[in-house]
Amino acid sequence: MKPLASVLLVPGLSNSGPAHWQSLWQAKHPEYHRVQQADWETPRCEDWVRTLHACILKIESPVVLAGHSLACTTIAHYAAKHADAEGRVAAAFLVAPSDIEAPTYPPG
Repeated sequence: MKPLASVLLVPGLSNSGPAHWQSLWQAKHPEYHRVQQADWETPRCEDWVRTLHACILKIESPVVLAGHSLACTTIAHYAAKHADAEGRVAAAFLVAPSDIEAPTYPPG
């Protein structure tokens, strides 16, 4: 039986290490999916949104996005760009959004 929705973990900078809640969730729930960005340290908004979109499209059921840190901003940009992606995203769980305007934030 196909699930009503699938969980897609969307890490922020540095891909949430092994002790991070997203990694712990994935270890406990191997059926969860996880976004793998090409560059975790120097994010480019367009690249991260494109990668998120590709991951969402690969999952057959609607997804629940579980985002942390910079992923919260990525999810917001995704929603603005793909507002017509009706039914693909069932919900978003956003934890600890980053201050992307802080002077200490990585460029990109």
